[in-house]
Amino acid sequence: MLWEGDLVYQMNLALQVHTNLLLVDLGCRIGVYSVWAAAVGRPVLAAESDPTYITLMQKTIRANGLDSYITLLANSLSDSRQQATGPTQQPVTKRGMDKFLVHSICLDDLTPLVAGIAVYLRMDARYGHPRVFSCASVFFRAVSVKIIQMEWVGHSGANRDLIAEIMTGYGYTMSTRSTVQTVENMKDSKDVFFLRTSS
Repeated sequence: MLWEGDLVYQMNLALQVHTNLLLVDLGCRIGVYSVWAAAVGRPVLAAESDPTYITLMQKTIRANGLDSYITLLANSLSDSRQQATGPTQQPVTKRGMDKFLVHSICLDDLTPLVAGIAVYLRMDARYGHPRVFSCASVFFRAVSVKIIQMEWVGHSGANRDLIAEIMTGYGYTMSTRSTVQTVENMKDSKDVFFLRTSS
Protein backbone atom coordinates (compact mmCIF):
# COMPACT_ATOMS: atom_id res chain seq x y z
CA MET A 1 0.00 0.00 0.00
CA LEU A 2 1.30 3.45 -0.94
CA TRP A 3 1.33 6.21 1.71
CA GLU A 4 -1.45 8.68 0.83
CA GLY A 5 -2.17 6.56 -2.24
CA ASP A 6 -5.49 8.28 -2.93
CA LEU A 7 -3.75 11.67 -3.04
CA VAL A 8 -0.87 10.39 -5.16
CA TYR A 9 -3.56 9.04 -7.50
CA GLN A 10 -5.14 12.52 -7.69
CA MET A 11 -1.74 14.05 -8.49
CA ASN A 12 -1.12 11.40 -11.14
CA LEU A 13 -4.50 12.18 -12.75
CA ALA A 14 -3.55 15.84 -12.93
CA LEU A 15 -0.16 14.97 -14.46
CA GLN A 16 -1.96 12.93 -17.13
CA VAL A 17 -4.42 15.73 -17.94
CA HIS A 18 -1.74 18.47 -17.89
CA THR A 19 1.17 16.81 -19.66
CA ASN A 20 3.59 19.71 -19.16
CA LEU A 21 3.34 20.15 -15.37
CA LEU A 22 6.39 20.35 -13.13
CA LEU A 23 5.81 19.25 -9.53
CA VAL A 24 6.81 21.70 -6.81
CA ASP A 25 6.67 19.58 -3.64
CA LEU A 26 6.99 21.75 -0.51
CA GLY A 27 7.50 19.64 2.57
CA CYS A 28 8.35 16.54 0.55
CA ARG A 29 9.38 14.48 3.61
CA ILE A 30 10.64 11.14 2.19
CA GLY A 31 9.47 12.03 -1.31
CA VAL A 32 6.40 9.91 -2.04
CA TYR A 33 4.96 12.51 -4.43
CA SER A 34 8.32 13.66 -5.80
CA VAL A 35 9.58 10.17 -6.56
CA TRP A 36 6.28 9.19 -8.20
CA ALA A 37 6.27 12.25 -10.45
CA ALA A 38 9.95 11.78 -11.36
CA ALA A 39 9.40 8.09 -12.07
CA VAL A 40 6.81 9.02 -14.71
CA GLY A 41 9.26 11.48 -16.25
CA ARG A 42 8.22 14.76 -14.67
CA PRO A 43 10.70 17.32 -13.39
CA VAL A 44 10.41 18.03 -9.67
CA LEU A 45 11.47 20.86 -7.39
CA ALA A 46 11.22 19.54 -3.83
CA ALA A 47 11.90 21.29 -0.53
CA GLU A 48 12.34 19.77 2.90
CA SER A 49 13.74 21.21 6.11
CA ASP A 50 14.20 18.15 8.31
CA PRO A 51 17.70 16.65 7.92
CA THR A 52 16.41 13.13 8.57
CA TYR A 53 13.99 13.36 5.66
CA ILE A 54 16.56 15.12 3.47
CA THR A 55 19.00 12.24 3.95
CA LEU A 56 16.30 9.65 3.18
CA MET A 57 15.18 11.61 0.12
CA GLN A 58 18.75 11.87 -1.20
CA LYS A 59 19.20 8.11 -0.81
CA THR A 60 15.89 7.45 -2.59
CA ILE A 61 16.79 9.77 -5.47
CA ARG A 62 20.16 8.04 -5.96
CA ALA A 63 18.80 4.50 -5.54
CA ASN A 64 16.17 5.11 -8.22
CA GLY A 65 18.42 7.02 -10.63
CA LEU A 66 16.25 10.14 -10.46
CA ASP A 67 19.03 12.73 -10.04
CA SER A 68 18.25 14.36 -13.38
CA TYR A 69 14.55 14.75 -12.50
CA ILE A 70 14.54 15.98 -8.89
CA THR A 71 16.07 19.16 -7.48
CA LEU A 72 16.03 19.01 -3.67
CA LEU A 73 16.24 22.20 -1.60
CA ALA A 74 17.10 22.03 2.11
CA ASN A 75 14.85 24.89 3.17
CA SER A 76 11.68 25.59 5.06
CA LEU A 77 9.01 27.95 3.80
CA SER A 78 7.90 31.03 5.70
CA ASP A 79 6.68 34.57 5.29
CA SER A 80 10.23 35.92 5.60
CA ARG A 81 13.83 34.93 4.99
CA GLN A 82 15.37 33.89 8.28
CA GLN A 83 17.25 31.23 10.15
CA ALA A 84 15.17 29.07 12.42
CA THR A 85 15.51 25.92 14.46
CA GLY A 86 13.13 23.03 14.37
CA PRO A 87 12.79 19.56 15.85
CA THR A 88 13.94 16.62 13.78
CA GLN A 89 11.65 13.67 13.26
CA GLN A 90 14.38 11.39 14.59
CA PRO A 91 16.87 12.56 17.24
CA VAL A 92 20.41 12.91 15.91
CA THR A 93 21.93 10.69 18.57
CA LYS A 94 25.55 10.89 17.39
CA ARG A 95 25.75 14.51 18.44
CA GLY A 96 22.95 14.42 20.96
CA MET A 97 21.01 16.98 18.93
CA ASP A 98 17.29 16.93 18.42
CA LYS A 99 17.06 20.36 16.77
CA PHE A 100 18.55 21.73 13.58
CA LEU A 101 19.19 25.09 11.97
CA VAL A 102 17.43 25.80 8.70
CA HIS A 103 17.16 28.73 6.33
CA SER A 104 13.58 29.62 5.57
CA ILE A 105 12.64 31.12 2.25
CA CYS A 106 9.51 32.65 0.74
CA LEU A 107 7.48 31.29 -2.14
CA ASP A 108 8.71 34.34 -4.07
CA ASP A 109 12.27 33.00 -3.72
CA LEU A 110 11.31 29.97 -5.83
CA THR A 111 10.18 32.17 -8.74
CA PRO A 112 13.50 32.19 -10.66
CA LEU A 113 13.51 28.38 -10.60
CA VAL A 114 10.03 27.93 -12.09
CA ALA A 115 9.01 31.23 -13.73
CA GLY A 116 6.98 30.69 -16.88
CA ILE A 117 6.56 26.97 -16.20
CA ALA A 118 3.24 25.18 -15.61
CA VAL A 119 3.27 23.87 -12.03
CA TYR A 120 1.42 21.43 -9.78
CA LEU A 121 2.12 22.80 -6.28
CA ARG A 122 1.90 20.40 -3.34
CA MET A 123 2.11 21.92 0.14
CA ASP A 124 2.55 19.91 3.30
CA ALA A 125 0.70 21.34 6.33
CA ARG A 126 3.98 22.69 7.70
CA TYR A 127 4.32 24.88 4.60
CA GLY A 128 0.69 25.78 3.97
CA HIS A 129 0.14 28.26 6.81
CA PRO A 130 -1.69 31.41 5.70
CA ARG A 131 1.29 33.65 6.51
CA VAL A 132 3.32 31.87 3.78
CA PHE A 133 1.11 33.57 1.20
CA SER A 134 2.10 37.05 2.37
CA CYS A 135 5.41 36.50 0.55
CA ALA A 136 4.00 34.92 -2.61
CA SER A 137 2.63 37.64 -4.89
CA VAL A 138 5.60 37.55 -7.31
CA PHE A 139 5.42 33.75 -7.41
CA PHE A 140 1.74 33.67 -8.35
CA ARG A 141 2.18 36.38 -11.01
CA ALA A 142 5.23 34.78 -12.67
CA VAL A 143 4.52 31.07 -12.28
CA SER A 144 1.66 29.26 -14.02
CA VAL A 145 0.40 27.30 -11.00
CA LYS A 146 -2.43 25.17 -12.39
CA ILE A 147 -3.23 23.10 -9.31
CA ILE A 148 -2.39 23.43 -5.63
CA GLN A 149 -2.73 20.42 -3.35
CA MET A 150 -2.70 21.43 0.29
CA GLU A 151 -2.83 19.33 3.41
CA TRP A 152 -5.98 20.58 5.09
CA VAL A 153 -6.44 18.44 8.17
CA GLY A 154 -3.90 20.39 10.26
CA HIS A 155 -5.56 23.79 9.81
CA SER A 156 -8.07 25.44 12.12
CA GLY A 157 -11.36 26.73 10.77
CA ALA A 158 -10.06 30.32 10.83
CA ASN A 159 -6.91 29.35 8.91
CA ARG A 160 -8.98 27.40 6.38
CA ASP A 161 -11.21 30.41 5.79
CA LEU A 162 -8.22 32.72 5.39
CA ILE A 163 -6.42 30.35 2.99
CA ALA A 164 -9.59 29.95 0.91
CA GLU A 165 -9.96 33.74 0.74
CA ILE A 166 -6.31 34.20 -0.30
CA MET A 167 -6.57 31.50 -2.97
CA THR A 168 -9.80 33.01 -4.32
CA GLY A 169 -7.95 36.32 -4.60
CA TYR A 170 -5.29 34.59 -6.71
CA GLY A 171 -7.97 33.13 -9.02
CA TYR A 172 -8.43 29.61 -7.59
CA THR A 173 -11.48 27.61 -6.59
CA MET A 174 -11.40 24.92 -3.94
CA SER A 175 -12.08 21.28 -4.77
CA THR A 176 -11.78 17.81 -3.29
CA ARG A 177 -10.33 16.52 -6.59
CA SER A 178 -7.33 17.52 -8.67
CA THR A 179 -8.92 17.71 -12.11
CA VAL A 180 -12.61 18.48 -11.60
CA GLN A 181 -14.11 21.01 -9.25
CA THR A 182 -16.11 19.31 -6.51
CA VAL A 183 -17.02 20.53 -3.05
CA GLU A 184 -18.49 17.53 -1.26
CA ASN A 185 -17.29 16.98 2.31
CA MET A 186 -14.85 19.89 2.16
CA LYS A 187 -14.95 20.26 5.93
CA ASP A 188 -13.82 16.67 6.49
CA SER A 189 -11.21 16.56 3.72
CA LYS A 190 -7.66 15.61 4.63
CA ASP A 191 -6.33 17.52 1.63
CA VAL A 192 -7.92 20.04 -0.71
CA PHE A 193 -7.07 21.18 -4.20
CA PHE A 194 -7.17 24.71 -5.52
CA LEU A 195 -7.81 24.78 -9.25
CA ARG A 196 -6.88 27.77 -11.38
CA THR A 197 -10.02 29.45 -12.69
CA SER A 198 -8.46 32.56 -14.25
CA SER A 199 -5.20 33.48 -15.99
